[in-house]
Amino acid sequence: MTQSCASSTKVLGDVCGVSRRCCSSAGSLASVSLPLPSNFRSLSHGSNRIRQQLVVPLCRELPVGRLLVQRNPGGQTLAAGVRSDAETSSSTPVAINARDLGLTVLGDKGEEIVVLRGCSLQIPEGQLWMLLGPNGCGKSSLLKVLTGLLRPNRGKLYIVGPRSFVFQNPDHQVVMPTAEADVAFGLGNLVLSDEEVRTRVDTALEAVGMSEYARRPVQTLSGGQKQRVAIAGALAESSRMLLLDELTTFLDEEDQLGVLEAVRKVVGGSVTALWVTHRLEELDYADGAVYMENGRVVLSGSVEDVKRYIRKQQEQMNGNGGLR
Repeated sequence: MTQSCASSTKVLGDVCGVSRRCCSSAGSLASVSLPLPSNFRSLSHGSNRIRQQLVVPLCRELPVGRLLVQRNPGGQTLAAGVRSDAETSSSTPVAINARDLGLTVLGDKGEEIVVLRGCSLQIPEGQLWMLLGPNGCGKSSLLKVLTGLLRPNRGKLYIVGPRSFVFQNPDHQVVMPTAEADVAFGLGNLVLSDEEVRTRVDTALEAVGMSEYARRPVQTLSGGQKQRVAIAGALAESSRMLLLDELTTFLDEEDQLGVLEAVRKVVGGSVTALWVTHRLEELDYADGAVYMENGRVVLSGSVEDVKRYIRKQQEQMNGNGGLR
C-alpha cells in the first residue's frame, strides 16, 4: 500500500531528530527551522546541507497531534528523558536497551491518545532482530522513538550510534543521480580525502551487492536496488544501528530477497539492525524477534518463540470467528 502524504498536513509535537532518508519530493516534505541541541548528531546523511533545519515527511503514518508533556504546578517537566548511557546489568553488549517507554499524544480534539504503553526491549549488538505486530500496534512509532524522530513521555533508552533510519518507500530516500553519488552524499559531513570517500563508497556498495551498479542512474534501478543503495549510504557513514521500516513493502519477490540478503550480510560485529515487518517468512533471516500488541511489547526473544505465539494467536482468532 502506497504511503499517503499531504503537503498541507500540519505536524505538531516534539520531534527530535533528522534523517537524510527523510528526503522526498517537494510535495511531501516540510522544512521546519528549529534550534538543534549542542550535542545533536545527524542520524544519517546530509545535515551539512540541511543546516539546522528539521526535515519531516508529512505522511499520515506519523501520529496526529502533539506530545503530551506532563508538568507539575511549578511548570517543571515530569516526563522522563532519553538516556545516552547504558543501564544494563548484562555482560552481553547491547545495541538497544529500552525500559518502560511511553508515548502519549493529543488528538485534534484535545483527547489523549496512548501510543506506547511501557515498552521494554533489549537488542544484542551485532544481530538482526525483527519487530512485528498487527496494524496500529505502535511498531512504527516505537521505531521513530528509537530513531529520535519522536521523544517519549517516559522511560529510559540507550541506543548505539551513529544510527540511520531507512524508510519503506525506496523512492523517498535516494536523491542523487547515480548510486555512487547517493552513497557519497552524506560523507560531506566528514573531513575525508577523496581517496577515503572513494574507499568508503566502494566498500559500502560491495557490501550490499551493488558494485556493478555504482554509476547507474538511480531512475533505472529497481525498488530493491534503491533500498540497497540507501543501506549502503548508512554503512558508508559507519552507522552502527540500522532502523529499517518495512523495507520490502513495495518490492517484488526477487527484490525482497535481495534486500533481505543484503541486510543479513552487513549485520554482524558492531552493526545491528531492527527491521519492522508484517511478513512472517522474513523471520527466517532474523536472530531474534519482538512482538507488539496495543502499544506494548508482549514478547521478545527467539524467532521460534515469536512464531509460536503468533500461530497461537491466529488459532484463537480463527476459533472465535475472528478475521482469518
